[in-house]
Amino acid sequence: MALHRAQLREIRARARIIWRVAGLSRAVSEVTDTQLQTVLKQGEAAWRAGNLTAALQHYERAIYLAPGAAEAYLHAGNLQYGFGRYKQALALLETGLGLPCDETERAYGLRVRALTLLQLRRKREALGTAQEAVAIAPESEENHIVLSTVLRALGRFKPAEAALAQAQRLAPDSASVWEGYAQLHKAQRHFKQAQVFADRALRCAPETPELMLLKGQIAFRLNDIATARDMALWALSRNATDLDALGLLAMVRSWQSWFTRPFWWFSTLPNRLHKGAFMFTMLALGSAAAVVQLFLPAWLLQDMPAESTLNQAVMDGAVGYALLCAAHVGWLIWRDRRQVKLKNY
Repeated sequence: MALHRAQLREIRARARIIWRVAGLSRAVSEVTDTQLQTVLKQGEAAWRAGNLTAALQHYERAIYLAPGAAEAYLHAGNLQYGFGRYKQALALLETGLGLPCDETERAYGLRVRALTLLQLRRKREALGTAQEAVAIAPESEENHIVLSTVLRALGRFKPAEAALAQAQRLAPDSASVWEGYAQLHKAQRHFKQAQVFADRALRCAPETPELMLLKGQIAFRLNDIATARDMALWALSRNATDLDALGLLAMVRSWQSWFTRPFWWFSTLPNRLHKGAFMFTMLALGSAAAVVQLFLPAWLLQDMPAESTLNQAVMDGAVGYALLCAAHVGWLIWRDRRQVKLKNY
């Protein structure tokens, strides 16, 4: 009987411990959930304020507090995408999409995943992801815009335009829609039409850095070098480390300098020509050189150095010229950047 009472007391003691632990777990869960919502709001506030580094830190803390919170992973993945860290972004996005989330969050994550896959040159996967986002939320214009972006990257311009038309029906005054049209016409080298749409996007969202840069890139293609330079410097005055703005300014300065213009023309030839046309041009140049060599006088050929020596000299000259061009353009960019008040510089 005494043994029975001792066992009963032990069972009651264990029950009290289990009850206390359960109550403590509920309290910790409530505190963690409150902390999670606070951290998520802090991340959103930092994002809206333009402090993307702080926003990412808040979302990473949210992941630490609640490893099952899909929202934190998706926002962190979007920020990593914005920083150009595409592999890290994809890992975060796929983790978030693998967790329970509502349709709005899932469509958001799929949009960013599609754009990330596009940057990683996994275009077919990007297309499937964008189509899945549209299937989940066909009423969202953002899903159709992302689908159009992927289709444009695949060179499927007609379906890309149809996707933009659907986005326009859903959001007639969206700057993103008009930006999509501008990018689509720019990809097709219809620069005047692209300029019209870029200006329309800027009327909807004035002084948006991405749109100002797009306007500058189109202006450069239309040989409006002054506008292109102004747009690049304007963007750099907001963010001195903006790679797109630096690239635009480098193109402008390379084109303006007589010394670097031939290098810029040749280095950008693959982007300005269709792949087949570029290969044909290279073969034509090689064939022309061979034909010229056939008609050279024998006495001149005897006095010429060996072919391997000539090839090496040409290679050394090309490398040296490229290095000089890079140094010259770098100095011009540095001088321009000193003329405006830049952030982060």
